[in-house]
Amino acid sequence: HNFCTPEEYAHKQRVLAGHCHEVGRDPHSIVYTYDTMLNITAHPADAGEPRDKGTYIISGTPDTVTRQLEAFVRLGVRHFQLRFLDFPSTRGLELFAEKVLPRLRAE
Repeated sequence: HNFCTPEEYAHKQRVLAGHCHEVGRDPHSIVYTYDTMLNITAHPADAGEPRDKGTYIISGTPDTVTRQLEAFVRLGVRHFQLRFLDFPSTRGLELFAEKVLPRLRAE
């Protein structure tokens, strides 16, 4: 699923688990994925709002972005597809690789 809050994602998981139960499939056999846009910045004032026109965007400083992604990791997400809002600049990607990714790998 994509562009939703962790709470919305958890709801979708519960619905999926119900469907899995109906057809006899283990919901844990599914690799949970999440696709979103990411706005990462070293300066909190540049982060913007987490929702843009109804779309949840992971946004903020490296600490904030890490916490937002960890919420999805706790829900069992193991595959992320991230699109950086500052593309074609690589600044956001570089900041993510330097400050966020090492913390997510430690889990």
